[in-house]
Amino acid sequence: MTTTNEIFFDFGRSVQKNVFDQSRLSAGVDYQVHPVAKVQIGYVDQYIQKADGVRFEKNHTLTLSVFYTVALSRLFGF
Repeated sequence: MTTTNEIFFDFGRSVQKNVFDQSRLSAGVDYQVHPVAKVQIGYVDQYIQKADGVRFEKNHTLTLSVFYTVALSRLFGF
């Protein structure tokens, strides 16, 4: 099982209302399909600031990801 929370902030002169941009909270379950490959199904709850800097929206997303591990040491002779 995997869980993450990413929080994004904006900085600089272009920021008008607040520095908070978005938050992505996610959880997923992995399944190893091969020694170098796994599949993950998950859920992302995204809270994002609209362009006006005042309003926010909330998005719910179901994800399906495939991860593959490449042995770079074999390719480059490390």
